[in-house]
Amino acid sequence: MADALNMTTTNDEYQLLLQEVNIGGLPPMAMDMLKQQQIDFERKEEDYQLEIEMLRKELLAEKEQLNRIEATRDSLILQVADLRRLVDRVSEEEELNVKRAREKGERLHKKAENLEASLETSHANSKHLDKVAAFWREFVQD
Repeated sequence: MADALNMTTTNDEYQLLLQEVNIGGLPPMAMDMLKQQQIDFERKEEDYQLEIEMLRKELLAEKEQLNRIEATRDSLILQVADLRRLVDRVSEEEELNVKRAREKGERLHKKAENLEASLETSHANSKHLDKVAAFWREFVQD
């Protein structure tokens, strides 16, 4: 009978067992013990139900927090991808700027060389022009 009062039995099974025992005519003290066990069983069942409900609420809160964390993670992943694309784009643009600057530097260097050559030519030709001018000054002054 102690096995029959095992806590794994449901409340309905316990009620049936209690009625069967009551029909058999147990002493009042034994009946009181059975009733007390039934009350304890009901209290434990209520406690378990409350604990289950608390655990369900806690699980729901954890799932919501997990969803928020996953949403934040997904958002950060997208931001990182956007930043990578931006860095790639800026890098490509800077490479183009460096290429343009080098080409401009080369053009300016060639222009400077051409101007130096022109200046040297001008100096060389200016001596000849100075001689021509001196000749004509002498001719005009005489």
